[in-house]
Amino acid sequence: MRLRNKILLCTSLLALSTILALGISRSQRAAGTQGSMAVRQDKAPPTERNSFSEEKPLGRWSIAAVPDVRQGQDTVTPVVISGISSLAGKDKWAGMLKVIQVKLTNRSPKTLTAVRLGWVIITAEDREARKPDRLAKLLEGYTPLFDVILPGGETRRVDSPVINFIKEARPLIKNGALTGDFYLKVRVSEAQFEDGSIWQEGETAAFLKTAFRPLTPQTEFNCPNTHCISSNSDGKLDRCTDDTQPGLSCWLNMASCGDGFCICNNDTCDGCKDEDGDGVWTCQGDCDDRPDNAQAFLTHPGESETCDDGIDNDCNGFVDGADPDCTPTPPPSTPTPTPSAGGGCPNRNWMMAKCFALGEG
Repeated sequence: MRLRNKILLCTSLLALSTILALGISRSQRAAGTQGSMAVRQDKAPPTERNSFSEEKPLGRWSIAAVPDVRQGQDTVTPVVISGISSLAGKDKWAGMLKVIQVKLTNRSPKTLTAVRLGWVIITAEDREARKPDRLAKLLEGYTPLFDVILPGGETRRVDSPVINFIKEARPLIKNGALTGDFYLKVRVSEAQFEDGSIWQEGETAAFLKTAFRPLTPQTEFNCPNTHCISSNSDGKLDRCTDDTQPGLSCWLNMASCGDGFCICNNDTCDGCKDEDGDGVWTCQGDCDDRPDNAQAFLTHPGESETCDDGIDNDCNGFVDGADPDCTPTPPPSTPTPTPSAGGGCPNRNWMMAKCFALGEG
């Protein structure tokens, strides 16, 4: 009897320990999943995305953020960057720059679910000489993987993890000063799809059976070959200067300009389209280019902002009440009339009692 009780007790303890172990295991897996998801999220607060606060180094330099045009011509790359939106400094913040959005083009038939970006910093001289990035790179890095839902064949501008030039360029700052003309080139490093497949740069074996068509512009678009540069040398944000390398179209969103910055868009001319027929091309800032769509036709830079429809009608990055055009203007204050030097009430219909009080009635 005692033996049977001992066996039952041992069995009960073993079952209890198994249940506890399973519970701990599930908790650990849940925590691990949450930790993984944390890596996939851009935790940058709005103030970091929309302003500058870093200590500005001494010296004279310039910086432009551009997409990797060469990647767009690679026929085994399923997802490419066809445009970059950056917070570009001017005046007291000239020379400061943060990449805050990328325009992704999904050339595959699959739905894109997550992306990781890679970047390199190179000199203007090496870019002009078309030196390969693997030889020209001064610094390189990657963003966390971030979630994107982009159906196959579509292009969309999306928020990305912030790439802060001054923060990433710290190894180039010597004795508190930064000197030179630089480019921040951004590309797609990894793409994950809804069917579970993954593409990574340098590991294209799973995608080699599919050749993706390079981006090609519509024949009507004449590529201006321009880009915007934030220069600390003269304190200016060059609006859209000529680029020594062909393939880019600059659009400086002046409506987005705040205290010391503007939103600069450097888009590739390859793949530039005007499918909604509104006369504004995607590389000129059209943020809704859906074909045969009445709303898309009425959404583009230069359009008036409607303040209650939930749409960024003028494509300046601000929706409804957040748009400066929708900020109520306070009514002008009525100035208080003062008696004329020669006496008499300046307007006898205005507060006669006050004129009498002044002894001028």
